Amino acid sequence: MSCMRWISFKIILTSFIFTGLCGCTSTLRPVKVPLDVLSPSQLVDSDFKKSRDLLDQYLKKNPSDRELLADVESMLDAINAEAKGDSAAASAAWLRAVSTARGGFGERAFSGWLRAFAKSRFTSGKLDRREIARMILSETRGGSLGPWMLSRSLQTEDKILPILLKEIPEFLNGVTPDATLDPPETEGVPPDDPVLTALAEEYCRYKGHVSPSWQTWKKTLLTDVAKYFDALAEQCSGQPAKALAVLSEVAPRLASQSSLMPLALESYSRMIRMRRDQGERDSVAPLYMPYMQLWKNPAINESTLALSRVAFEQRRIEETLWAARARANIGDGDSARTFADDVLTYVNSALLQSFTLSADQKSNLVAAAAETYHILAFRLAVEARDWEKSFNIAELALRQAGLPDEWSTRFRWSQGLYRFLGGEFDQARRIWEQLLTDTTDEKIRPQVLFWLVRAHEKLGNASESSFYAKTLSEDYPLNFYSVVALSKVGSQQAKAWETSFEDVNELVETLSDWQRIDIDDLREDRERGRLLRRAEVLASLKTPQLSTLAIEELQRSIEPATGGGFKNIKWAIYVSRLHASVGNWLGSISLTTKMMKTADFWRDWPEQILTYFPRPYLSTYETVGKELGIDYNELLAISRQESSFKADAKSGANAYGMMQLMPYTAKRLLKNAQLPDKEKLSIPQDLMKPELNIRLAADYVRELHARFRNDKAQSYAAYNAGVQTVDSWLARRMFDDPLVFIELIPYQETRDYVKGVLRNQRVYEYLSR
Repeated sequence: MSCMRWISFKIILTSFIFTGLCGCTSTLRPVKVPLDVLSPSQLVDSDFKKSRDLLDQYLKKNPSDRELLADVESMLDAINAEAKGDSAAASAAWLRAVSTARGGFGERAFSGWLRAFAKSRFTSGKLDRREIARMILSETRGGSLGPWMLSRSLQTEDKILPILLKEIPEFLNGVTPDATLDPPETEGVPPDDPVLTALAEEYCRYKGHVSPSWQTWKKTLLTDVAKYFDALAEQCSGQPAKALAVLSEVAPRLASQSSLMPLALESYSRMIRMRRDQGERDSVAPLYMPYMQLWKNPAINESTLALSRVAFEQRRIEETLWAARARANIGDGDSARTFADDVLTYVNSALLQSFTLSADQKSNLVAAAAETYHILAFRLAVEARDWEKSFNIAELALRQAGLPDEWSTRFRWSQGLYRFLGGEFDQARRIWEQLLTDTTDEKIRPQVLFWLVRAHEKLGNASESSFYAKTLSEDYPLNFYSVVALSKVGSQQAKAWETSFEDVNELVETLSDWQRIDIDDLREDRERGRLLRRAEVLASLKTPQLSTLAIEELQRSIEPATGGGFKNIKWAIYVSRLHASVGNWLGSISLTTKMMKTADFWRDWPEQILTYFPRPYLSTYETVGKELGIDYNELLAISRQESSFKADAKSGANAYGMMQLMPYTAKRLLKNAQLPDKEKLSIPQDLMKPELNIRLAADYVRELHARFRNDKAQSYAAYNAGVQTVDSWLARRMFDDPLVFIELIPYQETRDYVKGVLRNQRVYEYLSR
């Protein structure tokens, strides 16, 4: 029987006695809190009625904790009242919560109260936002009612207004459903806003709802300017495809007239942002050609864009840098080099100008120049296999004054790689050994150690190669380079990382023993003890949302104020397992990542690997994997990297669910999927259901493996960056050595993603033996 089946069938819900001091009490009070790290409850936050019943049962046995949990009582009452549609009762309960809640609970309570208050008081008509702010202050005694409001100084209208705009915009004057936007007082384009920026923002905020006089004003506009607003209406109402179609039509015509070039610039800018937001990295590249021509036209300046000189320079540099990236992505080296040279010219000019730059502005300029050098070296020169040129460009970057340490480390590492790829192994060795001595960057050190293994191997230095491989395995046992890369080169240390985790069944037993973690000193701490008790009780109530808030507050109280290590590693271990016990795998993984910096962490706490590489929904992964002929460990590996198993995850690019599927991909896969009642499924909403998400994503993984001849690195790169993008890379920067291919993936995000998934899969395979 596999380890995970053993876990699934033999681990039972564990109840432990937590005793200790809480706050100022001095009486030991045993409290049974059921916690199961390996198989957390699959209850969802919609089960709040059951949570309220469980809280009542708990408080009957522990009445002295009623004050400790008063805000939670009120919040559960409010949520249950909302479920019944009783806004007045919900408002009253949320306000009670506001009066006692702190931290994340205070923010959650205030947000809930604002919405319930608005729903119970206002049903129609325009509402002046300042009038509502005054009402909010009146209801909360001038903002002094609750500790969270006081901590945020929410005691004036100006402080309240931004929160109102964020939380209840539909109730405010100017953005209610029946509210309309009035046009400018002057005909045509306002002279003080030549690109209509402010008006466009208002237009979107009103979602295209305009007054009758708007149409009269619109008739004073040129046809293409009027169509620009038609495009805005589509964009603001969530129809980017229609907006793109209109802007694609009018932008070239706007660009043909000098007086309308600023508006043409904004049209291209909007098209580019919309395509980038949709993850269309390659399709955006053609738009940059006319866009950059506009930026070089004298009609485009700080005056016509209504920008300050500094803001104009910053925007021009940023947009030109994006253009260089975009053209490099599609292999247009000539245009990419031209735009890169322009960036360097603009940066140098800005640094020499008489206008005053802040320290942050200067830093941003230097960072822009650094990335430009990186594009020239790591993308363009690499694709030409010109290793000497790549090295020399990196050297130019290193000479730049004020270069951040992160960029300096990256360029020095790259110089070693360029020497290695050029066959100059001893020079590569010298660069990397010096970098290893100089840097404290824990992200780069395992990478440098591994490539020193390879450099010494090439030089015939077997003992030195073995030394660095051993150091890598011991210091970074769960890093990609220890788990995957050493195996790829046949190192004798390839399985050394496994030694800390040899008996998985024993690790399971150890992880289940909460009492092994002695945290009496944490319980005795006045404030932290209070937060600990709240977190434990809420974990037992099976309310993922609220318990996560409580555990996060506890975590913040024990984390170091600086970048140093944890004062008490046992506290952090315990909190990470509280996260795991409520199914907040992201919280557990993130906290464990921070703890790994502690010396000998994996030697002392090897069982933590089971929460660092969790396996929720295991039976679903196994079933789907068996149906489609895919190793379920691959699916676990991708899910961990994509969302840390967050079922309702949604990315900025509109990818959904645990395995982060794009809706158009999911719809295509669904057509051919053998699923009952699939016509009843709704995309993207149903992608939040783990079973469907895993099923469709697994089908996509199978499709990618077939497409890339079962090359895992290429398949995972395509999962992250897109099939066409990877095809382009393979045409321009393919290397027989799979590790070199990975190191030279142009996108940092995709490069890290591929390494992460490959590492995850290998660890999951090991744990499921």
